[in-house]
Amino acid sequence: MATINDICKITGFSKATVSRAINETGHVKESTREIIHAAMQQLNFRPNALAQALANKSGNSIGLVLSDFDGAYFGHLLKNAALVAEQTNKQLIVTDGHNEPEREKQAIYSLVDRRCSVLIVYTRHMTESDMLAIQQEIGLPIIFIGRALPSHCGYSMCFDNEHATKQAMSHLLSLGHTRIAYFGPPAVTPTGIIRMNTYRKMLLEWDIEYQAHWYQCSSYNIAEGYRAAKQYLTKGGGCSALFAASDSIAFGAMQAFREAGLLLPGDMSIASIDDEDLSAYVSPSLTSYRFPLTDMVHHAMAIALKLMDGNDVPFESKVFQGELKIRASVITCITQS
Repeated sequence: MATINDICKITGFSKATVSRAINETGHVKESTREIIHAAMQQLNFRPNALAQALANKSGNSIGLVLSDFDGAYFGHLLKNAALVAEQTNKQLIVTDGHNEPEREKQAIYSLVDRRCSVLIVYTRHMTESDMLAIQQEIGLPIIFIGRALPSHCGYSMCFDNEHATKQAMSHLLSLGHTRIAYFGPPAVTPTGIIRMNTYRKMLLEWDIEYQAHWYQCSSYNIAEGYRAAKQYLTKGGGCSALFAASDSIAFGAMQAFREAGLLLPGDMSIASIDDEDLSAYVSPSLTSYRFPLTDMVHHAMAIALKLMDGNDVPFESKVFQGELKIRASVITCITQS
């Protein structure tokens, strides 16, 4: 990665002159500035936004990258981050990655260019190597949410997807359900892989023979959950329980099951992950594993604020767990179709 020293070697200017040109502090001749900027482009040099902010005494912005703006989940994340920023008189600049790895990277670059002091990045798609590379490239503190880095490599916090899946599945299995469907995203993202593999592993541990149509692909939204349930029913149905990868998927599936004449939970018990506010008020109330999103956001913001104040914060990789909220959507299995 190119440094200011590399630009000095190419242009022949002193480090002080190059620094003034990059940070736009102090007087620099226009011709000198043009030469320095040309060298920056040649070397693909990206300024350290934190250093720029400090040089300009403008380090008051926290950048937040979301995977997407859609759904209650990210709305809740944004609301909590904005509340902390407001209480601490910091500016929160938000963008999203459209659920695509390259767009997530571009969103990060856009916030660097806007001279944010610290970035909080919620990513579903970036690999560990991607996370390490972009962290080294931009030279700016990044706090990753939703993914884990080795504890010595940076700041990261993630949700224990394996624990959540085990808790939901164990509850269904302990009540006699041996034919359990799963609606969730394909096993391509780390979250999707862990939830799918843990679901299959739990069936195997209970000597349950998995059937292909028990799994139906669904994105994290109500319409997709509804479509997945319809598809499952056309394939023959036959399960007494559903494990849904999110509450939104469960909400959509519940409507499709009702339309098909199934009684909930008599004919189909349902458990999911998220524990959205609505989960306690739908009928039947939804058994769901609480995703500790508020705790994760507040922890990330606390780190960001300490870094902005110039404190030395050790790298950490923190794993968050929630708890299964048992409600009326799951009962003891009465019969197996």
